[in-house]
Amino acid sequence: MARSNVVFMLCLVLALAVVQARRSKPCGNSSFKSCVARFRCNTGEVHKASGNLKGVFRMSNSTLECSSTQICCPNDKITNETKKTVAVPTKCGQRNPHGLTFYTESETFAQEGEFPWVVALMSLMNTYKGAGSLIADNMVLTGAYKVSGENQNSLKVRAGEWDMKTNSEQYANVDARIRRIVSHPNFEPENGNPEYNIAILLLDRPFSLTPHVYPICLPSPERSFDLARCITNGWGQEKFEVGINAHVMKKVEVPMVPGRICEQKISRAIGSPFSLHESLLCAGGEKGKDSCLGDGGGPLACPLLDDPSRFELAGIVNWGVDCGLENMPAVYTNVANMRPWIDEIMDDLATKKPPTPRPPRKRPIPIETTTNKIIFVAPPTPPPPENPTTEPTDEKDNGNGSSEEDDIVFDNS
Repeated sequence: MARSNVVFMLCLVLALAVVQARRSKPCGNSSFKSCVARFRCNTGEVHKASGNLKGVFRMSNSTLECSSTQICCPNDKITNETKKTVAVPTKCGQRNPHGLTFYTESETFAQEGEFPWVVALMSLMNTYKGAGSLIADNMVLTGAYKVSGENQNSLKVRAGEWDMKTNSEQYANVDARIRRIVSHPNFEPENGNPEYNIAILLLDRPFSLTPHVYPICLPSPERSFDLARCITNGWGQEKFEVGINAHVMKKVEVPMVPGRICEQKISRAIGSPFSLHESLLCAGGEKGKDSCLGDGGGPLACPLLDDPSRFELAGIVNWGVDCGLENMPAVYTNVANMRPWIDEIMDDLATKKPPTPRPPRKRPIPIETTTNKIIFVAPPTPPPPENPTTEPTDEKDNGNGSSEEDDIVFDNS
């Protein structure tokens, strides 16, 4: 009797796996394999994304057997394993360098959940408008030119996003509408002026803080990032002339550039004197390593001096000359310089501010390096558009997760 019960249970488990597999997309030129989330394929192997992910992440899902978060798994190895449990961070700016569910072995793209503070600015029709940084559970910092002329009712913020071409991530993205947009009063978009290019977005509800949705630290007003190597993120283009956005979040490591050197390099490039305003700073200049069109408003995050595993927001992607040119740094909004204004607005909105790391007492510590190869091919955002457009107001329903996969449109204007 006991033996028959065991046989029955084994058959039941196998049947459930087959039924689940039938709900998934077949793959591997076989009816015995299906695309499933990597954590649900129990092959005894470490969950690693294999192959040329640099190419995979650039292709649409229609050309692939499985999405970036899935694996082609034998049906008898598919489990009903629930979401992997990861502790929620207790401090701002905590990075997840190896991702939350699997490791991609890619140095050009972020791991899933690697940078919990990076958010996407979207229209209600799911057009990608730019990036931003979560600085509180209901507040986002971005570039003022990304929201200039926009009505808050036409935009939303998406947190926890990684691959915009799939909703198969183990940790789902979450949308929130915008209640109020506060741009710096000295920002002058009509003049194409990049100074004071900063805006705070107050959300209509707070995000639930999770391992993949968590604020970044804010720097103290006196913080200097000279000699630091920092990271910028977004879903923008990899090269200026390509015209195609990356649908998987990029990560680009760039060196900070002293103001005087930045002025000299940009002046030579544009053929006229360029003076770096106090509200701006520079980073980049290594060939092929840059922010680019579509990354506007996104973060430039630097490691904390006393804890390199955590990050603070040094800059906001502002503008640049082309993308990824050697000896050509990009210009970012200087968040430390803007800190008094940020505090004033956050106090007015009665929002709890993230902690400020202790003032620097030693030289910045660069983030860890992995190889001597050129790691990043992602690339500065040009000056802001003169006439931003407003999208229709039809929001997808993804609640605290995601509905079926949506077509994401990328707007690099």
